[in-house]
Amino acid sequence: MAHKNGTLPHILSLTPPDCPHWFQQVVTHLSQTYHVTSATLQPDTEPVLLQEGIPDIIIVALDKPDSTVSISAELLRQAQPTPLLIGLTNAPAQDLNAVGVDMILPIQSYQLLEMQLQAILNLHTRNRTLSQRNSQLETQNAQLNETLSRSQRVASEINLLKDAIVSTVSHELKTPLLQVKSSVALLGENAGNTDLLLQYAQVAVTRLEAVINNIVRLAESLNMDSQHLGPVLIRESIDYAIRNLRRSWEHKDDTERIRIDLPKSLPPVQAYKQGLAIALQMLLDNALKFSDGPVIISAHKVGHQIHFSVTDNGIGIPKNKIGQIFDSFYQVDATSTRQRGGIGVGLAIVRYIMERHNSRIEVDSQEGKGSTFSFTLPIAEIRQK
Repeated sequence: MAHKNGTLPHILSLTPPDCPHWFQQVVTHLSQTYHVTSATLQPDTEPVLLQEGIPDIIIVALDKPDSTVSISAELLRQAQPTPLLIGLTNAPAQDLNAVGVDMILPIQSYQLLEMQLQAILNLHTRNRTLSQRNSQLETQNAQLNETLSRSQRVASEINLLKDAIVSTVSHELKTPLLQVKSSVALLGENAGNTDLLLQYAQVAVTRLEAVINNIVRLAESLNMDSQHLGPVLIRESIDYAIRNLRRSWEHKDDTERIRIDLPKSLPPVQAYKQGLAIALQMLLDNALKFSDGPVIISAHKVGHQIHFSVTDNGIGIPKNKIGQIFDSFYQVDATSTRQRGGIGVGLAIVRYIMERHNSRIEVDSQEGKGSTFSFTLPIAEIRQK
C-alpha cells in the first residue's frame, strides 16, 4: 500500500478530548498498515498540524449524530496539496450531512474500512497527479504564450525597422543622386565624352541609380493596399516592364533577347497595375542578368486564372538555395554579384508584390540549365454598368 516512491500513505488522526474507544481501536489498527500521526482536536492545535506536514488523509471521529468538527476546515483546505477530511462513525449515518467533512465512512469492519481507505487514497493520488500535471501544463502554456508574444513583438519591430530603413534610404538618396547625375551629364557634354574617368563616373552613377530604383520599388511593394487593385491588361504590363529595362544601362542591349508568348485574346487580371509591371520587370531583369540566350515571358489562361512565367537557360539555382533567394538582400553567390551587379532585392520585391496579391511565386531550376519563375493571378471580373 506504499506510494510509488516507497513511502507509506500518511493518515492524520484528529482525536477529540473524549475520544471514543472504538476510534482509538481504529487508529491502532490503521497504524499497522499506514503511517499514522495523531493530534488533539482542539483549536490551539492548528499550527501543529502544519508543522507535522500535510497528510494524505485526515480522519476524525463522529461518534454522535449531532457531532461537529471544531477544527478549522478552511485552514485544512488551504494546504497544498489539499488533504481529504474523512469522518468515521459507528452510529447510524443519519443527520450527518451538516458535518464539514469530505465524506463519512461507517465502521462496519476493519477490512472493509481498509479497502475503502485504499480506494480513496488511490483516487486521491491520481487526482493530485492530474492536478499537478495540469498546473505544470498551464505554466508551460503561459510560458509558451509569453515567448510567442515576445517573438511576435520582436518580428513586428524588425519589420517596422526594415520598412523604415527602406523608405528612408529610398527617399534620402533619390535627390542627391539626381543632382550628381545631372552634374555628370553636364560635364560629359562639356568634355565631349572623351574623358575616360568621366565615362567611369557616368557608368557608376547609372548603376547607383539602378540600385536606388530597386530600393524604391521595394518600398512601394511594402506599401501597396487594396485601393489600387483593379483590372490590368497583361500586354501593357509586359510592355511597361520591357521599356524600363531598355532604358537601363545594364540591359539596354539585352532586351532583344526577350520573347513574348501570349495568346491573341487574353482577359485582364485583377492586380495592382504598377505592382504587376514591377514584378515582371524584376523577373526579366533577373533572367537577363544570369543568362545569355533567349528569355521567354508567357501568360496563359488556366481555369479562372492567368498563369505567368519567365524562363531562361542561364546558370540556374542550387536546390539548397531556392528557399532563400526571395529574402531581402540575399545573394546566392557573391562572385556572381560582383560580376553582374545588384544588391539582392529584385526577387524579394517580386515576393512582396505577390503576397499583396495573395499569390505565390514559384521557381523550377536546374544548375547549368536555367530557371522558370511563375505565378498566377485571378481573371478580373468586369461588370458592365
